[in-house]
Order: sequence, then structure tokens, then C-alpha cells
Amino acid sequence: PALPPLLIVEQQLFFIVKAGIVLLTLLLISGYLFIDELFSVQNLHKALFSLAAWINYLLLIWGQKRWGWKGRTIVLFCLTGALLLTLAYFGSRLFNELLIAPTS
Repeated sequence: PALPPLLIVEQQLFFIVKAGIVLLTLLLISGYLFIDELFSVQNLHKALFSLAAWINYLLLIWGQKRWGWKGRTIVLFCLTGALLLTLAYFGSRLFNELLIAPTS
């Protein structure tokens, strides 16, 4: 009785995802406009992971509207998008050490 109904939780989740898509879209547009070397070696993984997360969340919204995705599929897409954004934000050191440093 202390938990809200599952449909309300799902509606809140999709409201948050839609708000996040709007903010991520604005972030990607402003990054494209104001960062001169957005696709340089130092920033490439950030741009690609952020773009992949944006596509992932758009697929989530589209799949839910088109095919009525529920449950595990929604959770999988939400966690995948969060992982992609986490890699975009925190993955700089990992990618610099594993991919860039050995080749130079």
C-alpha cells in the first residue's frame, strides 16, 4: 500500500526520459556549436557515446509508442542509456589509457 501503482511509476519514468532527451538534445546541439574540436581524438568518445545514448533513448520512446514495450525492455534501454552516458562522462581516462596512449 505504500508503493504507487506501476502505471504511475511508468508514466513518471517516461516523463523523466522525455525531459532527459530534450536536455541531451540541447547539450548535443550546444556542444556542436560551441566546441571547436568536438570530433577530435580527445573528445571523440564523449561525442559518440552521448550520441549513442541519445539514439538509445529515442528508440526507447519510439518502441514504447509503436510496440507498447513494457517491463524488462524498458529497464534494459534505460540502463543502457545510463551506461553510455556514464562512459561518455567518466570514460576519458579509460579511453586515453587504453586506446590513445598505446598507439602514440
